[in-house]
Amino acid sequence: MLGRGEESNLVARHGKILWFEDPDDLVCNYHMFLNCEPPKGGTGGPVIDNDGNVTGMAFDNGGPNLSILSISTILTYIEMWMKFSCIARPVHGLSLRTVELLDVSLQEVISLDHNINNGYIVDRVDIGSTAEKLGIRYGDVIVSFDGLRVQTLPQLEDYLLSLGWGFLQGNTDSSSTVDLKLEVYDLLERGTRSIALPVELCGASA
Repeated sequence: MLGRGEESNLVARHGKILWFEDPDDLVCNYHMFLNCEPPKGGTGGPVIDNDGNVTGMAFDNGGPNLSILSISTILTYIEMWMKFSCIARPVHGLSLRTVELLDVSLQEVISLDHNINNGYIVDRVDIGSTAEKLGIRYGDVIVSFDGLRVQTLPQLEDYLLSLGWGFLQGNTDSSSTVDLKLEVYDLLERGTRSIALPVELCGASA
């Protein structure tokens, strides 16, 4: 990570991206994390991989690790704002974790007992949300979104933003709903059900 120190000098910090999601963050749990501290007096900066590519922007969110927003998400935000003067994304009211990033022993249990090797574990459902009313609950596994089996939460965020982009291309109102077609597996009942989840497209107007 590159950042500025107390005297505005350029400082490099070396660290590793932590591929875990914070179950306590309902809105932004698509953030990645970096296991190094920002320069003293700084709050973050661009994250650059070993090949010199910018992979995201790190910022201090007050937690033990710096949060990272992926560069693909940032570029989509910028392009959407430049074109539509707002940012629209579906808000599904779910806190999720990817199956592939669970503890290895838990991955093994889910794989052997339920034949599930990817997808998203539901850690929390927003109280009063449409997802709750449709029966999505803690511990369910969302196998796919609209038939897509994306692997990470940043990739899922990019897909959700693509829905917002498509909506704005055909509409001027930045607050409406779209249906997310979910395949949801119930670990207790050992069954899969299809759910059409209407989600609101929340936009930030200029």
